[in-house]
Amino acid sequence: MKNENLDYILGKGFKHYCLECGDEFYGRLNQLYHPKCKEVHNNRIARSRNRRANLVLKPLMLNDSILEDLYEVSKKRNGISLDDLKSTDFRPERFSEIIISQKGIQYFACCLYAWTNEVEKNRIHIEKKLLLRTRK
Repeated sequence: MKNENLDYILGKGFKHYCLECGDEFYGRLNQLYHPKCKEVHNNRIARSRNRRANLVLKPLMLNDSILEDLYEVSKKRNGISLDDLKSTDFRPERFSEIIISQKGIQYFACCLYAWTNEVEKNRIHIEKKLLLRTRK
């Protein structure tokens, strides 16, 4: 439905038919929706956009949360066992960048934390990403 042949009513504005609900309303020449319908329309667009972004962001945020929870334990025990990490919802294939430390160790980072298993076999070492960057 397209707004064509718009009639102007003095004091009210141009006569339109809302593209969302189809009801008649008066407003500016370029207005396409009732004010409430525009909000509904924009929320639908944002939901669709956020749904696509969350397919990428949620696994990264979940990994970061798990790494944050295990960070202190990793520091105290000089790493955590691979089984400890596998018992969580951690997804090692989801990371945002690879950081090479000054010692040449490859860390996989997501958000604020990074992990590696190159130090000892079957042990995961967790570091804060910021600390890896300042050590270079």
